[in-house]
Amino acid sequence: MDATNYWQSVTVHTNTQFITGKEPEVGGLLPDAVYSQALDSFVIACVDIIPTYIGNMLIGLRSWEPQPDWWCFGGRMYKGELYQAAAARNLKRELFYTLDEIEFDPSRFTLMGIYNLIWDERAQVPVENGCHTISITMMLPLTDSEFASLHPNEEYRETRWITPSEIIHSSDVYHPCLV
Repeated sequence: MDATNYWQSVTVHTNTQFITGKEPEVGGLLPDAVYSQALDSFVIACVDIIPTYIGNMLIGLRSWEPQPDWWCFGGRMYKGELYQAAAARNLKRELFYTLDEIEFDPSRFTLMGIYNLIWDERAQVPVENGCHTISITMMLPLTDSEFASLHPNEEYRETRWITPSEIIHSSDVYHPCLV
């Protein structure tokens, strides 16, 4: 199966998000010491994004824990965010951070899956305490101009366009969640 046909065969999940009552205020960032304690106690919700272009997917070679290896792009959700809004914010921060004028319509993102990830290390001290994340993984087909404007932030040492079958057939090279 070629890459284009692969993406057409992927199961698309329905959007089952609900805001009850008034829309909540977006939460703020915690000081590092408090966030470190939170990582020891809570499961962190993340939204990861798989950008696609002409049947290929973009992955990045991360520099930071918890996965300093090939991975998709993304990060934490904020209180009060829907998946797609978090995906748009995270994608801009990680792959288009130099372009103030670029915005992503949240309706362009497609939910691909939800993954439970328990990591043995993390970026925050104490590193060896690890962390636990739930990854809500979204896909975004890029436009020609978005493809031409990619500029990863300092979190990534390298990026690579790859077909899904290349990842599947090289399962010993990539994290099982990517496979």
